[in-house]
Amino acid sequence: MKVPEELLETLSKKQFIDSLTDSELRLRIHQARLKTLDEAIQVGEELDAFNRVEFQMKDLERYAQTVTTEVAQLKTLLKDLTAKCAEKNGMKGRPICYKCGEIHVGHFKRVCPKS
Repeated sequence: MKVPEELLETLSKKQFIDSLTDSELRLRIHQARLKTLDEAIQVGEELDAFNRVEFQMKDLERYAQTVTTEVAQLKTLLKDLTAKCAEKNGMKGRPICYKCGEIHVGHFKRVCPKS
């Protein structure tokens, strides 16, 4: 006795859907009411690819937010440090030679004449 091709296709499709571990993916493929195993596999691959991209996008968004926050913190820190240096040297932000401590008179530490 030969099993009808349509029954084999239906059983294969059902077995494929039941073997999926992601319950949301399984539900979406089942709700699509696909006729063949090939259609079910194709839709499953598309949905899986979509889910992976969505997951990666969420990771990138979290990373971008973290980087943005850290950059803002670094900008604030740099501004505070610049203000403290200017305050300490009484220069209000004018450049100085860090070797001899003179207000910028045409040289910096690397070319300080007092070396």
